Amino acid sequence: MITLNCQLDLPNGKTFKKKQLKEAQKYIDRQIIRLSDPYTPKDTGMLIRSVTMGTVIGSGKLVWNCPYSKMQYKYGISRGLRGKKWVLRMWEDKKKFILQGAKNILNGG
Repeated sequence: MITLNCQLDLPNGKTFKKKQLKEAQKYIDRQIIRLSDPYTPKDTGMLIRSVTMGTVIGSGKLVWNCPYSKMQYKYGISRGLRGKKWVLRMWEDKKKFILQGAKNILNGG
């Protein structure tokens, strides 16, 4: 099992409505799951599906809940984008897009 904590870190002095914070966290969770898909190793697709089954959207805690997920994360064979450390590689590629979307939600967009 792999667990990723991805909670909002807000700037000091800014206040947001609770609903905005919840929506922004849900957005971040969903986008990380969606955008990690093409980076995640795939044989049967169970590893990809496990994150939707093991995660409570909006919790800030993403869980890939397969017996072999940790092994794949550390040592998985790469084929194109798919391979080990998929979340870190996706984050490097898509971080600005995800954070901009969360910022838009927090700013009422």
